[in-house]
Amino acid sequence: MGDVNTTSNSNAQKEVDFLSADFSGQIPDRGRGQEFAADIIVNFPFKIKSEVPKPPEILPVKFPVADKINPPDLKVKAGLSIDEKNNVYYEKNADEKTPIASLTKLLTALVVVDNLPADAEIVVSKNAVETEGEMGDLVVGEKLSAKNLLYIMLVDSSNDAAAALSEAIEQNGKNFTDLMNAKAKELKMANSLFSDPAGLNPDNISTANDLAKLANAALKNPLIRQIINTEETDIFSTDNRTTHHLKNTNKLINKISGIIGGKTGYTEEAGECLILMTEHQPSKTYFITIVLGAENGERFNEMEKLVSWTKKVYRW
Repeated sequence: MGDVNTTSNSNAQKEVDFLSADFSGQIPDRGRGQEFAADIIVNFPFKIKSEVPKPPEILPVKFPVADKINPPDLKVKAGLSIDEKNNVYYEKNADEKTPIASLTKLLTALVVVDNLPADAEIVVSKNAVETEGEMGDLVVGEKLSAKNLLYIMLVDSSNDAAAALSEAIEQNGKNFTDLMNAKAKELKMANSLFSDPAGLNPDNISTANDLAKLANAALKNPLIRQIINTEETDIFSTDNRTTHHLKNTNKLINKISGIIGGKTGYTEEAGECLILMTEHQPSKTYFITIVLGAENGERFNEMEKLVSWTKKVYRW
């Protein structure tokens, strides 16, 4: 005779035994239903994962025509196009240290929101008003909230507002520039050094790569993000006696589609500087573009070239 399939016979016998077995003594009554259910969960041979799997991350890729589009020849000391995930699209001298002028105020804003409540009332001092620069039109003795001074500093790029905010924090016994450098270290801005809150001192230096980290941090703060995307607004003193009409120094707001923020800067040593944050539709991710040391009157033109090229070459 041929070989006998012992496995099949054994399984068949087990089925018969199971069907004829008496389980009446093993099934719990209704009173023990919850306990029985708990026993099943505890002794279940494996756990069911409750986490919903994350969708795969979609990384930007080049359009098919990308190789036919030359990178822009930017007339700047340094430039960078990078997204929030640190994918670099364009760079020029991105690790070269250079003065950054009022781009400094993004770091000043982060230090302020870390150390002052938005509704803190600040009295503008004579020293603050006498800070170099004409923007802001602050009045000695005027009282403004920290939030409104942030608007004046970031939208109008007021050096006086930067000084008033730093003085308010230093009244609590803190050194503002120490706080700035500590914040820069926290953001891993390893090639940056800060010596004043407005960016007037040429010793305020950074790199395009470090500034991308700063821009990322600024966008993650809801108040700062709202302010740097404001084209025009009116700000009032706490007693409503004084009005400040602000118009953003960033002329590209509402000129380039998708802009969600930016900051300008200029000193003779730094040249013209600009950071721009642009949202990429429909992915809702954003990329950061930076130009440092542009010639007078050219930062907006150079920035438009960089943003336009990034949008033409990469898709999400």
